[in-house]
Amino acid sequence: MILVYISMFSCQEIIEVESPDIDKKPVANCWFSDNTPFAIHLSFPKSLLTDTFELIGNAQVYILSGNITDTLFYNEAGSYTNSGLIPDEGETYHLRVEINGYENICSNDIIPQFNLQITNIEYLKNICKDEEGDEYSEAYIQLTDNNPGKDYYGISIQKKKENGKYYSYQITSFSPEILNEGISQYYPEILVFNDELFDGASTNVKIRLYSDEATYVRIYAFSEEGYKYIKSWIIHEYTQDYDFWEVYEPLPLYSNIENGYGIFAGYSSKLYEIYPDSIQTFNKWSGN
Repeated sequence: MILVYISMFSCQEIIEVESPDIDKKPVANCWFSDNTPFAIHLSFPKSLLTDTFELIGNAQVYILSGNITDTLFYNEAGSYTNSGLIPDEGETYHLRVEINGYENICSNDIIPQFNLQITNIEYLKNICKDEEGDEYSEAYIQLTDNNPGKDYYGISIQKKKENGKYYSYQITSFSPEILNEGISQYYPEILVFNDELFDGASTNVKIRLYSDEATYVRIYAFSEEGYKYIKSWIIHEYTQDYDFWEVYEPLPLYSNIENGYGIFAGYSSKLYEIYPDSIQTFNKWSGN
């Protein structure tokens, strides 16, 4: 039981939040795409009383595809990799992890085809002020879904830093496709959505951010497993924050790991450079 103490105007109230015990099952995390080798991170869930993870360095990790079984080798810090094993789009991969004293961990997923065509991106810097008087910028992105059937996507607005890494801004959107997900109010660093409202058609998505330094839009195609995990993570992360006025019970993270926790999911992405107060038109598939 965790006791949360809230003090206000010399009054105190003790709020008890149930904290269920977590089984000590292994945690396996792997996001894989068609341009990087497989990398699996293994650990045990961290205790409520510590911020550190217990890493797992004595496992046997295998990736199966068709009739082929490949081995991943321990690198460091709980990570297992194989530089020669790079996944392909459209291929189903199976994960198997063997750890002494525990049931075998199993999962499977696929890298989805990238079925979105981006035709226009308009980026307007400091276009307006919100109800609190803060200036915000907006990116308008025209999308065309080229695949009848359910697809899962994501958008982030980024800046490339001097070290070559990308920084993602907190963003929101009032476009129906994203409002339909019920996550835009959390201002995450990535917004996920599906094509329910524009399946096989075009739409315009408007993204709001409180910055005038953005330089890239990154568009993702997720497997259904990846989409569910990220959506649950956005809510989970938000409800972990302490709020003076309200106490939240953290939402459990979605997992597709049998006999453990974590995620094994495929995705692909394309990166589009943007310029303030301009419109870019894309007639062909572009990005990387």
